[in-house]
Amino acid sequence: MVGEHEVVRVSAPGKLLLLGEHAVVYGCPVVAAVLSDLRIKAEIVRGSLLCFMVLYPSNESTDDRVGRGGLSVEVSTSNLPIGAGLGSSAALSVALSGAFAELSGSPRKHELDYINAYAYAAEVILHGSPSGADNTVSCFGGTLVFQKLPKPSFRRISCELNDFRFLLVNTRVPRSTKVQVGNVRKKYDTDRAKVQQQFDSIQQIVEEFVTLSEQKLLSEEVLAREIGKNQEILNSLGVGHPQIDEVERKCKQFGGATKLTGAGGGGCTISILPRSMSDGDMQTLVGELEAKGFDCFISSIGGPGLIRA
Repeated sequence: MVGEHEVVRVSAPGKLLLLGEHAVVYGCPVVAAVLSDLRIKAEIVRGSLLCFMVLYPSNESTDDRVGRGGLSVEVSTSNLPIGAGLGSSAALSVALSGAFAELSGSPRKHELDYINAYAYAAEVILHGSPSGADNTVSCFGGTLVFQKLPKPSFRRISCELNDFRFLLVNTRVPRSTKVQVGNVRKKYDTDRAKVQQQFDSIQQIVEEFVTLSEQKLLSEEVLAREIGKNQEILNSLGVGHPQIDEVERKCKQFGGATKLTGAGGGGCTISILPRSMSDGDMQTLVGELEAKGFDCFISSIGGPGLIRA
Protein backbone atom coordinates (compact mmCIF):
# COMPACT_ATOMS: atom_id res chain seq x y z
CA MET A 1 0.00 0.00 0.00
CA VAL A 2 1.31 3.45 -0.82
CA GLY A 3 1.20 6.38 1.52
CA GLU A 4 -0.23 9.84 0.95
CA HIS A 5 1.41 11.70 -1.96
CA GLU A 6 3.39 8.61 -2.93
CA VAL A 7 3.64 7.52 -6.55
CA VAL A 8 2.59 4.25 -8.19
CA ARG A 9 4.28 3.45 -11.51
CA VAL A 10 3.52 0.41 -13.66
CA SER A 11 3.84 -0.60 -17.30
CA ALA A 12 2.08 -3.14 -19.49
CA PRO A 13 3.17 -4.44 -22.89
CA GLY A 14 1.50 -4.57 -26.25
CA LYS A 15 0.84 -7.91 -27.85
CA LEU A 16 0.68 -9.73 -31.12
CA LEU A 17 -1.81 -12.40 -32.08
CA LEU A 18 0.31 -14.89 -33.96
CA LEU A 19 -2.49 -17.24 -35.02
CA GLY A 20 -6.23 -17.47 -34.40
CA GLU A 21 -7.71 -13.95 -34.27
CA HIS A 22 -11.47 -13.55 -34.86
CA ALA A 23 -12.06 -17.30 -34.45
CA VAL A 24 -11.18 -16.84 -30.77
CA VAL A 25 -14.37 -14.81 -30.28
CA TYR A 26 -16.33 -17.96 -31.18
CA GLY A 27 -14.53 -20.37 -28.88
CA CYS A 28 -11.43 -21.33 -30.84
CA PRO A 29 -7.95 -21.01 -29.31
CA VAL A 30 -5.60 -18.17 -30.20
CA VAL A 31 -1.83 -17.88 -29.82
CA ALA A 32 -0.88 -14.55 -28.25
CA ALA A 33 2.49 -13.20 -27.16
CA VAL A 34 3.63 -9.98 -25.55
CA LEU A 35 5.81 -7.43 -27.32
CA SER A 36 7.91 -6.77 -24.26
CA ASP A 37 9.76 -3.75 -25.72
CA LEU A 38 6.54 -1.91 -26.63
CA ARG A 39 4.82 -0.67 -23.47
CA ILE A 40 2.33 1.76 -22.01
CA LYS A 41 3.28 3.33 -18.69
CA ALA A 42 0.87 4.58 -16.05
CA GLU A 43 1.67 6.77 -13.08
CA ILE A 44 -0.73 7.68 -10.30
CA VAL A 45 -0.03 10.18 -7.54
CA ARG A 46 -2.41 10.26 -4.59
CA GLY A 47 -3.45 13.55 -3.03
CA SER A 48 -3.31 15.59 -6.24
CA LEU A 49 -5.69 16.40 -9.08
CA LEU A 50 -9.15 14.93 -8.54
CA CYS A 51 -9.78 11.87 -10.69
CA PHE A 52 -12.43 9.15 -10.66
CA MET A 53 -12.04 5.60 -12.00
CA VAL A 54 -15.51 4.33 -12.90
CA LEU A 55 -14.42 0.72 -13.30
CA TYR A 56 -12.89 0.51 -9.88
CA PRO A 57 -15.05 -0.69 -6.95
CA SER A 58 -16.53 2.26 -5.15
CA ASN A 59 -16.93 1.29 -1.54
CA GLU A 60 -15.95 2.61 1.85
CA SER A 61 -12.79 0.52 2.17
CA THR A 62 -11.54 1.59 -1.25
CA ASP A 63 -12.29 5.23 -0.45
CA ASP A 64 -10.24 4.88 2.73
CA ARG A 65 -7.27 3.40 0.88
CA VAL A 66 -7.32 5.81 -2.04
CA GLY A 67 -8.00 8.80 0.18
CA ARG A 68 -10.21 11.78 -0.45
CA GLY A 69 -7.55 14.17 -1.72
CA GLY A 70 -7.90 13.09 -5.34
CA LEU A 71 -5.52 11.42 -7.76
CA SER A 72 -3.25 12.56 -10.56
CA VAL A 73 -3.14 10.04 -13.44
CA GLU A 74 -0.58 10.16 -16.23
CA VAL A 75 -0.35 7.66 -19.10
CA SER A 76 2.43 7.61 -21.67
CA THR A 77 3.81 5.51 -24.48
CA SER A 78 6.87 6.20 -26.57
CA ASN A 79 6.85 3.30 -29.00
CA LEU A 80 3.60 1.31 -28.93
CA PRO A 81 1.46 2.28 -31.95
CA ILE A 82 -2.08 3.27 -31.01
CA GLY A 83 -5.03 1.65 -32.77
CA ALA A 84 -2.81 -0.55 -34.92
CA GLY A 85 -3.70 -4.05 -33.73
CA LEU A 86 -0.89 -4.42 -31.19
CA GLY A 87 -3.07 -4.26 -28.09
CA SER A 88 -2.60 -0.63 -27.12
CA SER A 89 -6.05 -0.41 -25.50
CA ALA A 90 -5.46 -3.64 -23.58
CA ALA A 91 -2.06 -2.41 -22.40
CA LEU A 92 -3.73 0.81 -21.25
CA SER A 93 -6.47 -1.12 -19.45
CA VAL A 94 -3.98 -3.44 -17.76
CA ALA A 95 -1.64 -0.61 -16.76
CA LEU A 96 -4.42 1.48 -15.23
CA SER A 97 -6.02 -1.50 -13.51
CA GLY A 98 -2.63 -2.51 -12.13
CA ALA A 99 -1.89 0.96 -10.85
CA PHE A 100 -5.27 1.30 -9.15
CA ALA A 101 -4.93 -2.20 -7.69
CA GLU A 102 -1.61 -1.21 -6.15
CA LEU A 103 -3.13 1.96 -4.81
CA SER A 104 -6.13 0.24 -3.25
CA GLY A 105 -4.28 -2.70 -1.72
CA SER A 106 -5.56 -5.55 -3.90
CA PRO A 107 -5.31 -9.13 -2.60
CA ARG A 108 -1.77 -10.38 -3.39
CA LYS A 109 -2.69 -14.05 -3.64
CA HIS A 110 -4.64 -13.67 -6.88
CA GLU A 111 -3.51 -10.19 -7.79
CA LEU A 112 -3.09 -10.69 -11.55
CA ASP A 113 -6.48 -12.39 -11.85
CA TYR A 114 -8.00 -9.44 -10.00
CA ILE A 115 -6.27 -6.90 -12.25
CA ASN A 116 -7.09 -8.84 -15.42
CA ALA A 117 -10.80 -8.89 -14.57
CA TYR A 118 -10.92 -5.09 -14.39
CA ALA A 119 -8.81 -4.75 -17.53
CA TYR A 120 -11.28 -6.96 -19.39
CA ALA A 121 -14.18 -4.82 -18.15
CA ALA A 122 -12.45 -1.79 -19.66
CA GLU A 123 -11.96 -3.66 -22.93
CA VAL A 124 -15.68 -4.46 -23.07
CA ILE A 125 -16.45 -0.74 -22.81
CA LEU A 126 -13.93 0.06 -25.56
CA HIS A 127 -14.65 -2.78 -28.00
CA GLY A 128 -18.06 -4.24 -27.24
CA SER A 129 -17.31 -7.97 -27.41
CA PRO A 130 -13.55 -8.56 -27.10
CA SER A 131 -12.12 -12.04 -26.71
CA GLY A 132 -10.12 -11.16 -23.61
CA ALA A 133 -6.90 -12.45 -25.17
CA ASP A 134 -5.25 -9.04 -25.45
CA ASN A 135 -5.62 -8.02 -21.81
CA THR A 136 -4.79 -11.52 -20.57
CA VAL A 137 -1.44 -11.78 -22.33
CA SER A 138 -0.56 -8.16 -21.51
CA CYS A 139 -1.28 -8.87 -17.84
CA PHE A 140 0.38 -12.28 -17.46
CA GLY A 141 3.12 -12.02 -20.11
CA GLY A 142 4.86 -14.72 -22.12
CA THR A 143 3.34 -16.70 -24.96
CA LEU A 144 -0.14 -18.05 -24.25
CA VAL A 145 -2.84 -20.17 -25.79
CA PHE A 146 -6.04 -18.40 -24.85
CA GLN A 147 -9.61 -19.67 -25.22
CA LYS A 148 -12.68 -17.57 -24.49
CA LEU A 149 -15.34 -20.30 -24.42
CA PRO A 150 -16.86 -22.16 -22.62
CA LYS A 151 -15.13 -19.90 -20.08
CA PRO A 152 -12.01 -17.76 -20.42
CA SER A 153 -8.87 -19.82 -19.84
CA PHE A 154 -5.25 -19.81 -20.89
CA ARG A 155 -2.06 -21.75 -20.55
CA ARG A 156 1.53 -20.89 -21.21
CA ILE A 157 3.36 -22.69 -23.97
CA SER A 158 7.08 -23.28 -24.28
CA CYS A 159 7.86 -21.52 -27.52
CA GLU A 160 11.04 -19.57 -28.26
CA LEU A 161 9.59 -17.17 -30.82
CA ASN A 162 12.73 -15.05 -30.64
CA ASP A 163 14.53 -17.92 -32.40
CA PHE A 164 12.67 -16.82 -35.54
CA ARG A 165 13.15 -13.63 -37.52
CA PHE A 166 10.04 -11.45 -37.41
CA LEU A 167 9.26 -8.02 -38.77
CA LEU A 168 6.36 -5.92 -37.52
CA VAL A 169 4.91 -3.43 -39.99
CA ASN A 170 2.39 -0.72 -39.22
CA THR A 171 0.40 -0.02 -42.39
CA ARG A 172 -0.82 3.21 -40.74
CA VAL A 173 -4.33 2.41 -41.96
CA PRO A 174 -6.68 3.33 -39.11
CA ARG A 175 -9.15 0.63 -38.10
CA SER A 176 -11.63 -0.19 -35.38
CA THR A 177 -11.64 -3.50 -33.54
CA LYS A 178 -15.34 -3.09 -32.79
CA VAL A 179 -16.15 -2.54 -36.49
CA GLN A 180 -14.04 -5.49 -37.71
CA VAL A 181 -15.45 -7.87 -35.09
CA GLY A 182 -18.95 -6.66 -35.99
CA ASN A 183 -18.34 -7.30 -39.70
CA VAL A 184 -17.28 -10.87 -39.02
CA ARG A 185 -20.34 -11.30 -36.83
CA LYS A 186 -22.56 -10.26 -39.75
CA LYS A 187 -20.91 -12.87 -41.97
CA TYR A 188 -21.35 -15.48 -39.26
CA ASP A 189 -25.03 -14.67 -38.81
CA THR A 190 -25.59 -14.74 -42.59
CA ASP A 191 -23.87 -18.08 -43.31
CA ARG A 192 -23.05 -19.76 -40.04
CA ALA A 193 -22.02 -23.12 -41.50
CA LYS A 194 -19.51 -21.61 -43.95
CA VAL A 195 -17.91 -19.27 -41.44
CA GLN A 196 -17.76 -21.97 -38.77
CA GLN A 197 -15.86 -24.14 -41.24
CA GLN A 198 -13.35 -21.31 -41.64
CA PHE A 199 -13.04 -21.02 -37.87
CA ASP A 200 -12.47 -24.79 -37.65
CA SER A 201 -9.63 -24.46 -40.16
CA ILE A 202 -8.06 -21.70 -38.06
CA GLN A 203 -8.35 -23.92 -34.98
CA GLN A 204 -6.49 -26.70 -36.78
CA ILE A 205 -3.69 -24.25 -37.61
CA VAL A 206 -3.42 -23.17 -33.96
CA GLU A 207 -3.48 -26.74 -32.65
CA GLU A 208 -0.74 -27.82 -35.05
CA PHE A 209 1.40 -24.87 -33.98
CA VAL A 210 0.95 -25.68 -30.29
CA THR A 211 1.69 -29.39 -30.77
CA LEU A 212 4.87 -28.76 -32.76
CA SER A 213 6.00 -26.05 -30.33
CA GLU A 214 5.65 -28.29 -27.31
CA GLN A 215 7.45 -31.11 -29.11
CA LYS A 216 10.25 -28.69 -30.08
CA LEU A 217 9.58 -29.49 -33.75
CA LEU A 218 8.39 -26.09 -34.96
CA SER A 219 10.42 -25.06 -37.98
CA GLU A 220 10.68 -21.81 -39.89
CA GLU A 221 9.10 -23.43 -42.95
CA VAL A 222 6.12 -24.82 -41.03
CA LEU A 223 5.46 -21.54 -39.21
CA ALA A 224 5.63 -19.60 -42.48
CA ARG A 225 3.14 -22.01 -44.04
CA GLU A 226 0.73 -21.71 -41.12
CA ILE A 227 0.95 -17.92 -41.14
CA GLY A 228 0.13 -17.87 -44.84
CA LYS A 229 -2.82 -20.23 -44.43
CA ASN A 230 -4.20 -18.19 -41.54
CA GLN A 231 -4.01 -14.99 -43.62
CA GLU A 232 -5.87 -16.59 -46.51
CA ILE A 233 -8.76 -17.43 -44.19
CA LEU A 234 -8.74 -13.95 -42.65
CA ASN A 235 -8.96 -12.48 -46.14
CA SER A 236 -11.96 -14.68 -46.86
CA LEU A 237 -13.58 -13.35 -43.67
CA GLY A 238 -13.27 -9.83 -45.08
CA VAL A 239 -10.78 -8.37 -42.60
CA GLY A 240 -7.89 -7.89 -45.01
CA HIS A 241 -6.84 -4.65 -46.68
CA PRO A 242 -4.89 -3.73 -49.86
CA GLN A 243 -2.08 -2.28 -47.75
CA ILE A 244 -1.76 -5.58 -45.87
CA ASP A 245 -1.59 -7.30 -49.26
CA GLU A 246 1.20 -4.93 -50.28
CA VAL A 247 3.27 -5.80 -47.20
CA GLU A 248 2.64 -9.48 -47.88
CA ARG A 249 3.78 -9.13 -51.49
CA LYS A 250 6.97 -7.29 -50.55
CA CYS A 251 7.96 -9.75 -47.84
CA LYS A 252 7.23 -12.70 -50.10
CA GLN A 253 9.85 -11.38 -52.54
CA PHE A 254 12.41 -11.99 -49.79
CA GLY A 255 11.08 -15.43 -48.86
CA GLY A 256 8.80 -14.29 -46.04
CA ALA A 257 5.20 -14.95 -45.04
CA THR A 258 2.85 -12.29 -43.66
CA LYS A 259 -0.45 -12.01 -41.85
CA LEU A 260 -2.37 -9.30 -40.12
CA THR A 261 -2.23 -9.27 -36.36
CA GLY A 262 -5.26 -8.10 -34.40
CA ALA A 263 -8.63 -7.23 -35.85
CA GLY A 264 -7.39 -6.40 -39.34
CA GLY A 265 -8.82 -3.94 -41.82
CA GLY A 266 -5.46 -2.15 -41.63
CA GLY A 267 -3.28 -1.80 -38.57
CA CYS A 268 -0.21 -4.00 -38.20
CA THR A 269 1.18 -7.12 -39.80
CA ILE A 270 3.62 -9.73 -38.58
CA SER A 271 6.02 -11.30 -41.08
CA ILE A 272 8.35 -14.25 -40.60
CA LEU A 273 11.52 -13.89 -42.66
CA PRO A 274 14.27 -16.42 -43.39
CA ARG A 275 16.97 -16.59 -40.74
CA SER A 276 19.42 -16.82 -43.63
CA MET A 277 18.33 -13.40 -44.88
CA SER A 278 21.31 -11.02 -44.95
CA ASP A 279 21.32 -7.74 -43.07
CA GLY A 280 21.63 -5.99 -46.42
CA ASP A 281 18.46 -7.64 -47.73
CA MET A 282 16.67 -6.74 -44.50
CA GLN A 283 17.68 -3.11 -44.92
CA THR A 284 16.49 -3.20 -48.52
CA LEU A 285 13.13 -4.65 -47.53
CA VAL A 286 12.63 -2.16 -44.71
CA GLY A 287 13.61 0.69 -47.03
CA GLU A 288 11.10 -0.38 -49.68
CA LEU A 289 8.31 -0.71 -47.10
CA GLU A 290 9.10 2.66 -45.51
CA ALA A 291 9.15 4.26 -48.96
CA LYS A 292 5.51 3.21 -49.27
CA GLY A 293 4.66 4.98 -46.02
CA PHE A 294 4.79 1.99 -43.67
CA ASP A 295 6.52 1.94 -40.28
CA CYS A 296 8.77 -1.05 -39.56
CA PHE A 297 10.02 -2.14 -36.17
CA ILE A 298 11.28 -5.12 -34.22
CA SER A 299 10.48 -6.12 -30.63
CA SER A 300 11.36 -9.01 -28.39
CA ILE A 301 8.47 -11.48 -28.38
CA GLY A 302 7.50 -12.99 -25.05
CA GLY A 303 8.79 -11.78 -21.70
CA PRO A 304 7.13 -10.07 -18.73
CA GLY A 305 3.60 -8.72 -18.70
CA LEU A 306 2.49 -6.13 -16.15
CA ILE A 307 5.42 -4.86 -14.09
CA ARG A 308 5.93 -2.24 -11.40
CA ALA A 309 8.24 0.41 -12.78
